[in-house]
Amino acid sequence: MNVSIKSIAAACLTASVMFTAPLMAQVKLQGKNAMQNVLNLSATASTPITPDTAVISLFAERTGADAAVTSSDINTLMADALKEAKQVAGVQAATGNFSTYQQYDNKGKQTGWVVRSDLILKSKDFGTLGKLAGSLSKTLKISGNSFEVSRELKNREEEKLMLQGLELFQTKAKVASKAMGFEGYTVREISL
Repeated sequence: MNVSIKSIAAACLTASVMFTAPLMAQVKLQGKNAMQNVLNLSATASTPITPDTAVISLFAERTGADAAVTSSDINTLMADALKEAKQVAGVQAATGNFSTYQQYDNKGKQTGWVVRSDLILKSKDFGTLGKLAGSLSKTLKISGNSFEVSRELKNREEEKLMLQGLELFQTKAKVASKAMGFEGYTVREISL
């Protein structure tokens, strides 16, 4: 398994700010077009996130003359594997794709059926997941492994990034209003 995979989480903030001018200029501004002195600013915050959940995909595949019998064999095998996986604490297990297709010889004559079913395992405990996959690989084949960011970690990081994005935006707005000679700014519209 490759644990060095990283994903990037980012929060982007776009907002319109209306600069507040000195009192005399504001009176003139209200008499004219109220859309003057409006500036669109954006701020983006990002951070690398190390995925915290390992995913292992396993499958069973059988061929047979009768599609119903072969499907029944696969279903029994997968039900047993799913039952074993669900008994392991800290592991999420679910069946994945299920497919049935015809098999032909080199002359185009149908010779039987191929039935395949997938089992998807997920866990934050990489050792336990690896041990379970090893046990299940006696009857199933491993088709792949990967890593993903859990919903909890994603939500936590997004909250932090939103605060960082807002701080960056406020800094930009203050600098822009000062550089343009205004006393301050008012936020008109925010898009996160």
